[in-house]
Amino acid sequence: MRTILLIPFTLILNFACIAQQLIWETPVSVVNRQLEYPMATVLGKVDTEIPETGTVVVRFDGYCTASPGDRIVIAASDFDGWQTNYGNLGIAVYDTIHHTQSFSHSRIYTVSKGLRSFFAVAHNIVNTGGNGIATIHGQLTIEFYPAESQVLLAKGNGNVIYPLVMGNDVHVLDSVTVNTDSIGRVLLTVDGSYYSLKDSETEIAISDKTLWPFGDEVIKVSTASTYITKCFVLRQDFEISSDSRKFYLLARKTKGDFETNQNAFYYNFIATVSPFLAAEVISNQSVSDTVPVSLAHLSFDAPHDGRILVRTTASIRQAGQKSVLFEISDKTLTSIQDTMVVSDKIHENYDSEFLSASRVIEVKKGVNDFYFYGAFESVDPTSSDAAINGLMTLQFVSDEVISSVMEDMKNNEHLLVYPNPGTGIIYLEGAFTGNEAQGVVVTNMKGIVVHNEKITSAGPSSMDLSHLSSGLYTVTVQTAGTTVSQQFFKW
Repeated sequence: MRTILLIPFTLILNFACIAQQLIWETPVSVVNRQLEYPMATVLGKVDTEIPETGTVVVRFDGYCTASPGDRIVIAASDFDGWQTNYGNLGIAVYDTIHHTQSFSHSRIYTVSKGLRSFFAVAHNIVNTGGNGIATIHGQLTIEFYPAESQVLLAKGNGNVIYPLVMGNDVHVLDSVTVNTDSIGRVLLTVDGSYYSLKDSETEIAISDKTLWPFGDEVIKVSTASTYITKCFVLRQDFEISSDSRKFYLLARKTKGDFETNQNAFYYNFIATVSPFLAAEVISNQSVSDTVPVSLAHLSFDAPHDGRILVRTTASIRQAGQKSVLFEISDKTLTSIQDTMVVSDKIHENYDSEFLSASRVIEVKKGVNDFYFYGAFESVDPTSSDAAINGLMTLQFVSDEVISSVMEDMKNNEHLLVYPNPGTGIIYLEGAFTGNEAQGVVVTNMKGIVVHNEKITSAGPSSMDLSHLSSGLYTVTVQTAGTTVSQQFFKW
Protein backbone atom coordinates (compact mmCIF):
# COMPACT_ATOMS: atom_id res chain seq x y z
CA MET A 1 0.00 0.00 0.00
CA ARG A 2 1.16 3.56 -0.62
CA THR A 3 0.18 6.94 0.79
CA ILE A 4 0.10 9.99 -1.47
CA LEU A 5 -0.26 13.61 -0.44
CA LEU A 6 -2.05 15.62 -3.09
CA ILE A 7 -0.76 19.17 -2.56
CA PRO A 8 -2.55 22.31 -3.70
CA PHE A 9 -1.11 23.61 -6.95
CA THR A 10 -3.40 26.18 -8.50
CA LEU A 11 -1.67 29.18 -6.95
CA ILE A 12 -3.74 32.17 -5.89
CA LEU A 13 -7.05 30.90 -7.24
CA ASN A 14 -6.83 27.81 -5.10
CA PHE A 15 -7.70 29.82 -2.02
CA ALA A 16 -11.27 30.48 -3.04
CA CYS A 17 -11.65 26.74 -2.95
CA ILE A 18 -9.76 26.32 0.29
CA ALA A 19 -11.73 28.92 2.16
CA GLN A 20 -15.18 28.40 0.74
CA GLN A 21 -15.32 24.78 -0.31
CA LEU A 22 -18.19 23.21 1.58
CA ILE A 23 -19.32 19.65 2.17
CA TRP A 24 -22.74 18.47 3.29
CA GLU A 25 -23.93 14.93 3.96
CA THR A 26 -26.84 12.91 5.27
CA PRO A 27 -27.13 9.17 5.91
CA VAL A 28 -29.75 7.19 3.99
CA SER A 29 -31.39 4.17 5.58
CA VAL A 30 -34.71 2.74 4.41
CA VAL A 31 -35.83 -0.80 5.21
CA ASN A 32 -38.40 -2.74 3.20
CA ARG A 33 -39.64 0.36 1.40
CA GLN A 34 -42.22 -0.03 -1.36
CA LEU A 35 -40.82 1.70 -4.47
CA GLU A 36 -43.34 0.67 -7.09
CA TYR A 37 -45.14 3.99 -7.47
CA PRO A 38 -45.70 6.26 -10.48
CA MET A 39 -43.14 8.73 -9.11
CA ALA A 40 -39.71 8.25 -7.56
CA THR A 41 -39.34 7.94 -3.79
CA VAL A 42 -37.08 10.41 -1.97
CA LEU A 43 -34.70 8.47 0.29
CA GLY A 44 -32.65 11.42 1.53
CA LYS A 45 -32.47 15.20 1.12
CA VAL A 46 -29.80 17.80 1.87
CA ASP A 47 -30.67 21.51 2.02
CA THR A 48 -27.69 23.74 1.26
CA GLU A 49 -26.91 27.45 1.20
CA ILE A 50 -24.58 28.05 -1.73
CA PRO A 51 -22.30 31.03 -0.94
CA GLU A 52 -21.46 31.98 -4.53
CA THR A 53 -21.54 30.74 -8.12
CA GLY A 54 -19.82 27.41 -8.53
CA THR A 55 -20.22 23.70 -9.07
CA VAL A 56 -21.42 20.86 -6.87
CA VAL A 57 -20.69 17.16 -7.01
CA VAL A 58 -23.70 15.23 -5.71
CA ARG A 59 -22.88 11.63 -4.83
CA PHE A 60 -25.10 8.81 -3.55
CA ASP A 61 -23.28 5.62 -2.62
CA GLY A 62 -24.29 2.58 -0.59
CA TYR A 63 -25.98 -0.78 -1.18
CA CYS A 64 -29.44 -2.01 -2.19
CA THR A 65 -31.22 -5.28 -1.39
CA ALA A 66 -34.13 -6.09 -3.71
CA SER A 67 -36.13 -9.03 -5.03
CA PRO A 68 -35.50 -10.83 -8.35
CA GLY A 69 -37.62 -9.43 -11.16
CA ASP A 70 -37.42 -5.82 -9.97
CA ARG A 71 -35.27 -3.11 -11.53
CA ILE A 72 -34.55 -0.32 -9.06
CA VAL A 73 -33.35 3.02 -10.42
CA ILE A 74 -30.91 4.71 -8.00
CA ALA A 75 -29.94 8.35 -8.54
CA ALA A 76 -28.33 11.42 -7.01
CA SER A 77 -30.36 14.37 -8.25
CA ASP A 78 -31.06 18.10 -7.96
CA PHE A 79 -34.82 17.47 -7.80
CA ASP A 80 -37.09 14.86 -6.24
CA GLY A 81 -36.96 12.54 -9.25
CA TRP A 82 -34.68 11.28 -12.01
CA GLN A 83 -34.30 11.63 -15.76
CA THR A 84 -33.64 9.01 -18.43
CA ASN A 85 -30.07 8.62 -19.70
CA TYR A 86 -28.45 10.73 -17.00
CA GLY A 87 -26.08 7.98 -15.94
CA ASN A 88 -28.57 6.67 -13.39
CA LEU A 89 -28.10 3.16 -12.01
CA GLY A 90 -30.58 0.37 -12.73
CA ILE A 91 -30.14 -2.29 -10.06
CA ALA A 92 -31.44 -5.79 -10.82
CA VAL A 93 -30.45 -8.72 -8.57
CA TYR A 94 -29.79 -12.25 -9.77
CA ASP A 95 -31.76 -14.42 -7.34
CA THR A 96 -32.92 -14.67 -3.72
CA ILE A 97 -29.40 -15.60 -2.59
CA HIS A 98 -27.51 -12.97 -4.59
CA HIS A 99 -29.90 -10.12 -3.85
CA THR A 100 -27.66 -7.16 -2.89
CA GLN A 101 -25.65 -4.78 -5.05
CA SER A 102 -23.38 -1.95 -3.93
CA PHE A 103 -23.68 1.25 -5.97
CA SER A 104 -22.26 4.72 -6.56
CA HIS A 105 -23.94 7.48 -8.56
CA SER A 106 -22.40 10.93 -9.05
CA ARG A 107 -23.69 14.03 -10.80
CA ILE A 108 -22.26 17.50 -11.42
CA TYR A 109 -24.42 20.65 -11.35
CA THR A 110 -23.63 24.31 -11.92
CA VAL A 111 -25.11 26.39 -9.10
CA SER A 112 -25.54 30.04 -8.19
CA LYS A 113 -25.69 31.74 -4.81
CA GLY A 114 -28.75 30.85 -2.73
CA LEU A 115 -30.65 27.94 -1.24
CA ARG A 116 -30.48 24.61 -3.11
CA SER A 117 -31.70 21.11 -2.25
CA PHE A 118 -30.28 17.81 -3.47
CA PHE A 119 -31.79 14.35 -3.28
CA ALA A 120 -31.15 10.62 -3.17
CA VAL A 121 -34.01 8.91 -5.00
CA ALA A 122 -35.10 5.39 -5.92
CA HIS A 123 -37.81 4.07 -8.23
CA ASN A 124 -38.94 0.55 -9.13
CA ILE A 125 -39.56 0.90 -12.87
CA VAL A 126 -39.65 -2.78 -13.88
CA ASN A 127 -41.46 -5.61 -12.12
CA THR A 128 -41.42 -9.05 -13.71
CA GLY A 129 -42.04 -11.10 -10.61
CA GLY A 130 -40.57 -9.00 -7.82
CA ASN A 131 -42.49 -7.37 -4.98
CA GLY A 132 -41.35 -3.78 -5.55
CA ILE A 133 -39.79 -3.60 -2.08
CA ALA A 134 -36.16 -2.68 -1.41
CA THR A 135 -33.82 -1.95 1.49
CA ILE A 136 -31.28 0.78 0.76
CA HIS A 137 -28.49 2.08 2.99
CA GLY A 138 -25.91 4.69 2.06
CA GLN A 139 -24.73 8.28 2.18
CA LEU A 140 -25.75 11.37 0.21
CA THR A 141 -22.79 13.77 -0.05
CA ILE A 142 -22.59 17.21 -1.68
CA GLU A 143 -19.25 18.94 -2.41
CA PHE A 144 -19.25 22.61 -3.46
CA TYR A 145 -16.43 24.24 -5.45
CA PRO A 146 -16.41 27.99 -6.26
CA ALA A 147 -16.27 28.90 -9.95
CA GLU A 148 -12.84 30.53 -9.63
CA SER A 149 -11.23 27.63 -7.79
CA GLN A 150 -9.82 26.01 -10.96
CA VAL A 151 -10.99 22.63 -9.71
CA LEU A 152 -11.76 20.64 -12.83
CA LEU A 153 -15.10 18.85 -12.83
CA ALA A 154 -15.95 17.15 -16.11
CA LYS A 155 -18.21 14.55 -17.75
CA GLY A 156 -20.50 14.37 -14.74
CA ASN A 157 -23.81 15.20 -16.42
CA GLY A 158 -24.75 11.64 -17.33
CA ASN A 159 -23.33 9.61 -20.22
CA VAL A 160 -24.80 6.67 -22.14
CA ILE A 161 -23.11 4.47 -24.74
CA TYR A 162 -25.53 2.11 -26.49
CA PRO A 163 -25.57 0.13 -28.73
CA LEU A 164 -21.92 -0.85 -28.81
CA VAL A 165 -20.11 -3.70 -30.56
CA MET A 166 -17.18 -4.76 -28.40
CA GLY A 167 -14.36 -7.02 -29.47
CA ASN A 168 -11.32 -7.84 -27.37
CA ASP A 169 -9.48 -4.80 -28.69
CA VAL A 170 -9.27 -1.59 -26.64
CA HIS A 171 -12.24 0.80 -26.86
CA VAL A 172 -11.86 4.44 -25.80
CA LEU A 173 -15.23 5.14 -24.17
CA ASP A 174 -14.43 8.70 -23.14
CA SER A 175 -11.64 11.15 -22.40
CA VAL A 176 -11.00 14.31 -20.42
CA THR A 177 -8.25 16.91 -20.78
CA VAL A 178 -6.71 18.51 -17.70
CA ASN A 179 -5.01 21.88 -18.10
CA THR A 180 -2.91 23.00 -15.14
CA ASP A 181 -0.46 25.77 -14.35
CA SER A 182 1.72 23.89 -11.88
CA ILE A 183 2.71 20.46 -10.60
CA GLY A 184 0.19 18.38 -8.65
CA ARG A 185 -2.14 15.39 -8.85
CA VAL A 186 -5.55 14.72 -10.37
CA LEU A 187 -8.14 12.21 -9.17
CA LEU A 188 -10.33 10.56 -11.82
CA THR A 189 -13.52 8.70 -10.96
CA VAL A 190 -15.93 6.68 -13.09
CA ASP A 191 -19.09 5.19 -11.62
CA GLY A 192 -22.08 3.67 -13.34
CA SER A 193 -23.50 0.39 -14.61
CA TYR A 194 -22.87 -2.02 -17.47
CA TYR A 195 -25.11 -4.55 -19.13
CA SER A 196 -24.72 -7.09 -21.90
CA LEU A 197 -25.80 -10.58 -22.84
CA LYS A 198 -25.47 -13.53 -20.48
CA ASP A 199 -21.97 -14.67 -19.52
CA SER A 200 -20.22 -11.57 -20.81
CA GLU A 201 -17.07 -10.20 -19.22
CA THR A 202 -15.63 -6.72 -19.78
CA GLU A 203 -12.61 -4.97 -18.31
CA ILE A 204 -12.61 -1.23 -17.53
CA ALA A 205 -9.60 1.01 -16.90
CA ILE A 206 -8.58 4.66 -16.54
CA SER A 207 -5.26 5.58 -18.12
CA ASP A 208 -3.22 8.46 -19.50
CA LYS A 209 -2.61 6.38 -22.63
CA THR A 210 -4.84 4.60 -25.13
CA LEU A 211 -2.81 1.42 -24.64
CA TRP A 212 -4.26 -1.11 -22.21
CA PRO A 213 -2.76 -0.93 -18.69
CA PHE A 214 -2.09 -4.03 -16.62
CA GLY A 215 -2.34 -4.16 -12.85
CA ASP A 216 -4.59 -3.18 -9.96
CA GLU A 217 -6.00 -0.23 -11.92
CA VAL A 218 -8.12 -2.60 -14.09
CA ILE A 219 -11.52 -3.84 -12.94
CA LYS A 220 -13.50 -6.71 -14.45
CA VAL A 221 -17.31 -6.51 -14.81
CA SER A 222 -19.29 -9.70 -15.49
CA THR A 223 -22.93 -10.38 -16.36
CA ALA A 224 -24.50 -13.62 -15.10
CA SER A 225 -27.79 -13.08 -16.91
CA THR A 226 -28.91 -11.04 -19.92
CA TYR A 227 -29.61 -7.42 -18.99
CA ILE A 228 -28.88 -7.99 -15.30
CA THR A 229 -26.87 -4.79 -14.95
CA LYS A 230 -23.70 -4.65 -12.88
CA CYS A 231 -22.80 -1.48 -11.01
CA PHE A 232 -19.13 -0.52 -10.95
CA VAL A 233 -16.86 2.21 -9.63
CA LEU A 234 -13.18 2.91 -10.31
CA ARG A 235 -10.84 5.72 -9.21
CA GLN A 236 -7.26 6.48 -10.22
CA ASP A 237 -4.91 9.33 -9.30
CA PHE A 238 -2.11 10.67 -11.50
CA GLU A 239 0.74 13.14 -11.21
CA ILE A 240 0.37 16.15 -13.50
CA SER A 241 2.67 19.00 -14.46
CA SER A 242 2.17 22.49 -15.81
CA ASP A 243 0.78 21.53 -19.19
CA SER A 244 -2.19 19.85 -20.84
CA ARG A 245 -2.75 16.19 -20.00
CA LYS A 246 -5.37 13.84 -21.44
CA PHE A 247 -6.89 10.86 -19.64
CA TYR A 248 -8.93 8.03 -21.11
CA LEU A 249 -11.76 5.75 -20.00
CA LEU A 250 -11.01 2.39 -21.62
CA ALA A 251 -12.88 -0.90 -21.97
CA ARG A 252 -12.36 -4.23 -23.68
CA LYS A 253 -14.48 -7.38 -23.80
CA THR A 254 -12.73 -10.55 -22.68
CA LYS A 255 -15.58 -13.04 -22.72
CA GLY A 256 -18.96 -13.44 -24.45
CA ASP A 257 -20.47 -12.56 -27.82
CA PHE A 258 -18.00 -10.31 -29.65
CA GLU A 259 -20.42 -9.65 -32.54
CA THR A 260 -23.47 -8.37 -30.65
CA ASN A 261 -24.20 -4.67 -30.25
CA GLN A 262 -26.09 -5.34 -27.00
CA ASN A 263 -23.53 -3.71 -24.75
CA ALA A 264 -24.32 -0.55 -22.76
CA PHE A 265 -22.53 1.77 -20.35
CA TYR A 266 -24.37 4.29 -18.14
CA TYR A 267 -21.75 6.33 -16.33
CA ASN A 268 -20.30 9.59 -15.03
CA PHE A 269 -16.60 10.31 -15.58
CA ILE A 270 -15.27 12.99 -13.23
CA ALA A 271 -11.83 14.57 -12.95
CA THR A 272 -11.01 16.68 -9.90
CA VAL A 273 -7.97 18.62 -8.77
CA SER A 274 -8.58 19.56 -5.15
CA PRO A 275 -6.27 20.70 -2.33
CA PHE A 276 -5.60 18.80 0.89
CA LEU A 277 -6.12 15.28 -0.37
CA ALA A 278 -4.32 12.19 0.86
CA ALA A 279 -4.76 8.80 -0.80
CA GLU A 280 -3.80 5.20 -0.14
CA VAL A 281 -3.99 2.42 -2.69
CA ILE A 282 -5.55 -0.81 -1.39
CA SER A 283 -3.65 -3.61 -3.11
CA ASN A 284 -4.61 -7.27 -2.62
CA GLN A 285 -5.68 -6.89 1.00
CA SER A 286 -7.51 -9.89 2.48
CA VAL A 287 -10.61 -10.46 4.60
CA SER A 288 -10.54 -13.93 6.18
CA ASP A 289 -13.06 -14.07 9.05
CA THR A 290 -15.61 -12.15 11.11
CA VAL A 291 -12.96 -10.16 12.99
CA PRO A 292 -12.47 -6.77 11.27
CA VAL A 293 -9.18 -6.21 9.49
CA SER A 294 -7.84 -2.77 8.57
CA LEU A 295 -7.63 -2.72 4.77
CA ALA A 296 -6.37 0.88 4.62
CA HIS A 297 -5.03 3.36 7.15
CA LEU A 298 -4.28 7.05 6.63
CA SER A 299 -2.94 9.59 9.14
CA PHE A 300 -3.57 13.30 8.70
CA ASP A 301 -1.90 16.03 10.74
CA ALA A 302 -4.64 18.68 10.87
CA PRO A 303 -3.30 22.21 11.43
CA HIS A 304 -6.54 23.13 13.20
CA ASP A 305 -10.03 21.79 13.82
CA GLY A 306 -12.03 20.93 10.75
CA ARG A 307 -13.66 18.08 8.89
CA ILE A 308 -12.42 15.20 6.76
CA LEU A 309 -14.35 13.63 3.89
CA VAL A 310 -13.23 9.98 3.78
CA ARG A 311 -14.13 7.95 0.71
CA THR A 312 -13.22 4.40 -0.26
CA THR A 313 -13.91 2.63 -3.55
CA ALA A 314 -12.89 -0.98 -4.09
CA SER A 315 -13.44 -4.25 -5.92
CA ILE A 316 -13.85 -7.57 -4.11
CA ARG A 317 -12.98 -11.02 -5.41
CA GLN A 318 -13.97 -14.16 -3.51
CA ALA A 319 -15.09 -17.74 -4.07
CA GLY A 320 -17.89 -18.65 -1.68
CA GLN A 321 -21.22 -17.67 -0.21
CA LYS A 322 -20.27 -15.11 2.44
CA SER A 323 -21.17 -11.43 2.47
CA VAL A 324 -18.46 -8.93 3.41
CA LEU A 325 -19.21 -5.94 5.68
CA PHE A 326 -17.25 -2.69 5.49
CA GLU A 327 -16.92 0.38 7.70
CA ILE A 328 -14.98 3.67 7.65
CA SER A 329 -13.91 4.80 11.12
CA ASP A 330 -11.53 7.09 12.98
CA LYS A 331 -11.17 4.46 15.71
CA THR A 332 -9.69 0.99 15.95
CA LEU A 333 -12.48 -1.59 15.80
CA THR A 334 -12.90 -5.11 17.13
CA SER A 335 -16.27 -5.53 15.41
CA ILE A 336 -18.13 -3.83 12.58
CA GLN A 337 -20.34 -1.39 14.48
CA ASP A 338 -21.87 0.75 11.71
CA THR A 339 -22.02 -1.15 8.44
CA MET A 340 -21.57 1.37 5.63
CA VAL A 341 -21.65 -1.02 2.70
CA VAL A 342 -22.15 -4.73 2.10
CA SER A 343 -20.61 -6.81 -0.66
CA ASP A 344 -23.11 -9.57 -1.37
CA LYS A 345 -22.37 -13.25 -1.77
CA ILE A 346 -20.56 -13.35 -5.10
CA HIS A 347 -22.26 -15.33 -7.85
CA GLU A 348 -20.07 -17.96 -9.48
CA ASN A 349 -20.38 -16.19 -12.85
CA TYR A 350 -19.24 -12.83 -11.44
CA ASP A 351 -15.55 -12.02 -11.24
CA SER A 352 -15.90 -9.14 -8.78
CA GLU A 353 -18.26 -7.01 -6.74
CA PHE A 354 -17.73 -3.27 -6.29
CA LEU A 355 -18.30 -0.84 -3.46
CA SER A 356 -18.18 2.85 -2.64
CA ALA A 357 -18.50 4.36 0.84
CA SER A 358 -18.17 7.94 2.14
CA ARG A 359 -18.15 9.54 5.59
CA VAL A 360 -17.56 13.07 6.90
CA ILE A 361 -15.71 13.04 10.23
CA GLU A 362 -14.99 15.95 12.58
CA VAL A 363 -11.27 16.29 13.35
CA LYS A 364 -9.19 18.10 15.95
CA LYS A 365 -5.89 19.86 15.49
CA GLY A 366 -3.08 17.33 15.43
CA VAL A 367 -2.69 13.81 14.10
CA ASN A 368 -5.93 12.04 13.19
CA ASP A 369 -6.14 8.42 12.02
CA PHE A 370 -8.69 6.91 9.65
CA TYR A 371 -9.33 3.28 8.83
CA PHE A 372 -11.24 1.22 6.31
CA TYR A 373 -12.30 -2.10 7.84
CA GLY A 374 -13.67 -5.30 6.34
CA ALA A 375 -15.05 -8.49 7.90
CA PHE A 376 -17.14 -11.46 6.85
CA GLU A 377 -20.74 -11.35 8.03
CA SER A 378 -20.70 -15.00 9.11
CA VAL A 379 -18.41 -18.00 9.34
CA ASP A 380 -18.26 -20.34 6.34
CA PRO A 381 -15.25 -22.70 6.21
CA THR A 382 -15.96 -23.52 2.54
CA SER A 383 -15.37 -19.94 1.41
CA SER A 384 -11.99 -18.50 0.51
CA ASP A 385 -10.53 -15.20 1.64
CA ALA A 386 -11.86 -12.07 -0.04
CA ALA A 387 -9.26 -10.03 -1.97
CA ILE A 388 -9.78 -6.26 -1.88
CA ASN A 389 -8.28 -3.70 -4.29
CA GLY A 390 -9.16 -0.02 -4.43
CA LEU A 391 -8.44 3.49 -3.21
CA MET A 392 -9.05 5.34 0.07
CA THR A 393 -8.93 9.16 0.04
CA LEU A 394 -9.11 11.96 2.61
CA GLN A 395 -10.20 15.49 1.82
CA PHE A 396 -9.69 18.15 4.48
CA VAL A 397 -12.17 21.03 4.83
CA SER A 398 -10.34 23.98 6.35
CA ASP A 399 -11.55 26.88 8.48
CA GLU A 400 -10.72 30.48 9.35
CA VAL A 401 -6.95 30.02 9.66
CA ILE A 402 -6.64 29.20 5.97
CA SER A 403 -9.30 31.81 5.21
CA SER A 404 -7.08 34.52 6.65
CA VAL A 405 -4.25 33.38 4.38
CA MET A 406 -6.61 33.48 1.41
CA GLU A 407 -7.76 37.01 2.18
CA ASP A 408 -4.16 38.19 2.55
CA MET A 409 -3.25 36.57 -0.75
CA LYS A 410 -6.24 38.00 -2.62
CA ASN A 411 -5.36 41.52 -1.43
CA ASN A 412 -1.63 41.20 -2.16
CA GLU A 413 -0.70 42.20 -5.70
CA HIS A 414 3.07 42.37 -5.08
CA LEU A 415 4.09 38.93 -3.80
CA LEU A 416 2.94 35.41 -4.65
CA VAL A 417 3.98 32.49 -2.42
CA TYR A 418 3.02 29.02 -3.65
CA PRO A 419 2.03 26.31 -3.00
CA ASN A 420 0.31 27.89 -0.03
CA PRO A 421 -0.37 26.08 2.29
CA GLY A 422 2.67 23.93 1.61
CA THR A 423 4.88 21.28 3.15
CA GLY A 424 8.42 22.35 2.25
CA ILE A 425 9.62 23.85 -1.03
CA ILE A 426 7.86 27.15 -1.84
CA TYR A 427 8.19 29.54 -4.76
CA LEU A 428 8.27 33.34 -4.68
CA GLU A 429 7.14 35.54 -7.52
CA GLY A 430 6.19 39.20 -7.76
CA ALA A 431 6.98 42.72 -8.95
CA PHE A 432 10.45 42.47 -7.41
CA THR A 433 11.47 39.63 -9.77
CA GLY A 434 14.50 40.55 -11.86
CA ASN A 435 16.36 42.62 -9.25
CA GLU A 436 19.90 41.48 -8.68
CA ALA A 437 19.45 40.23 -5.14
CA GLN A 438 16.67 40.13 -2.61
CA GLY A 439 16.74 39.29 1.05
CA VAL A 440 13.97 36.98 2.26
CA VAL A 441 12.99 36.87 5.92
CA VAL A 442 10.49 34.39 7.39
CA THR A 443 8.96 35.19 10.78
CA ASN A 444 6.58 33.24 12.99
CA MET A 445 3.42 34.58 14.62
CA LYS A 446 5.50 36.03 17.49
CA GLY A 447 7.61 38.05 15.03
CA ILE A 448 10.70 35.90 15.58
CA VAL A 449 12.89 35.35 12.51
CA VAL A 450 12.98 31.61 11.80
CA HIS A 451 14.60 31.68 8.35
CA ASN A 452 16.44 34.12 6.09
CA GLU A 453 18.37 33.91 2.84
CA LYS A 454 19.14 35.82 -0.36
CA ILE A 455 17.64 34.97 -3.73
CA THR A 456 19.05 36.13 -7.06
CA SER A 457 16.94 34.32 -9.66
CA ALA A 458 15.47 36.41 -12.46
CA GLY A 459 12.36 34.21 -12.47
CA PRO A 460 10.33 32.50 -9.73
CA SER A 461 12.68 31.65 -6.85
CA SER A 462 12.46 28.56 -4.68
CA MET A 463 13.07 28.27 -0.95
CA ASP A 464 13.09 25.22 1.32
CA LEU A 465 11.05 25.66 4.53
CA SER A 466 10.62 21.96 5.30
CA HIS A 467 12.54 22.40 8.58
CA LEU A 468 9.85 24.67 10.04
CA SER A 469 7.10 23.43 12.32
CA SER A 470 3.47 23.47 11.20
CA GLY A 471 1.93 26.91 11.58
CA LEU A 472 1.34 30.38 10.17
CA TYR A 473 4.34 32.45 9.00
CA THR A 474 5.04 35.76 7.23
CA VAL A 475 7.38 35.75 4.22
CA THR A 476 8.99 39.16 3.58
CA VAL A 477 11.06 40.04 0.51
CA GLN A 478 13.40 43.01 0.92
CA THR A 479 14.94 44.81 -2.06
CA ALA A 480 16.74 48.11 -2.43
CA GLY A 481 13.54 49.93 -3.22
CA THR A 482 10.69 48.04 -1.58
CA THR A 483 9.56 45.49 1.01
CA VAL A 484 6.63 43.11 0.35
CA SER A 485 5.13 40.44 2.60
CA GLN A 486 2.78 37.47 2.32
CA GLN A 487 1.35 35.05 4.88
CA PHE A 488 2.25 31.38 4.42
CA PHE A 489 0.78 28.32 6.14
CA LYS A 490 3.18 25.40 6.68
CA TRP A 491 1.71 21.91 7.17
